[in-house]
Amino acid sequence: MFTTTSASIKDSLSFLIYGKSGIGKTTLAATTPNPLKTCIISLENGLRSIADKNLAVYDCAVDAHGKELERHVRHDKFLHALKVFQTDEVKAKYDYVIVDSLTEISQNLVEKLKLAHPDKKDAMKLWGEYNDAMLNIIKSIRDLKSYAIIVMALDKIEVDDFQRRFYGVDIAGKIANRLPAFFDEVFYYDLFEIEGKKERLLLTSTGENYLAKDRSGKLESFEKPNLTAIINKILAPTKGK
Repeated sequence: MFTTTSASIKDSLSFLIYGKSGIGKTTLAATTPNPLKTCIISLENGLRSIADKNLAVYDCAVDAHGKELERHVRHDKFLHALKVFQTDEVKAKYDYVIVDSLTEISQNLVEKLKLAHPDKKDAMKLWGEYNDAMLNIIKSIRDLKSYAIIVMALDKIEVDDFQRRFYGVDIAGKIANRLPAFFDEVFYYDLFEIEGKKERLLLTSTGENYLAKDRSGKLESFEKPNLTAIINKILAPTKGK
């Protein structure tokens, strides 16, 4: 069966990129190989940094009149967005989908469930439903197979069983520890000091205090924050083949 390089990109890549607020995750979204074929599913009001890029946005944070929505309503709108991006019409328009951010999705879901379970004695039921719902959401994002998926999230400091501190993904619940299994590439975005100079870089392999991975095996431990260059590296033919 014949295919195209575009189809190859869309059907094979999923990224989870996490880091501190303000590090430049949203700006990174504008570096895909084809901005005209890129759409951001936005759940937060943080797109000012790329206002001049003219990227398509599916805004889950506001209504049709630009009025800010409450968190539980944002959650419902996001679930609707997942269905919209499964339609043939939208699949034909976009190759790259940016989800900004998984942290907001988690917080919105918690607020939605708190309305359903206002009594504190129902906390165990609430968190049981949260874990099931969040797992289904992550799988639904991952399974948008017609696109290259780039999911953004904030970081948070975690402590393991040996009381060692490390940076993890800021979503509620223990499911945060399972996230890397659902994505091809997991990067930590931060300021790193390389040869005496601090630089914004993407860490692509797990370090002592960071969780990251590169399933392709084609990336350096640190990569510059440019999705076009990274995707081109990943899709480049392996030498000798």
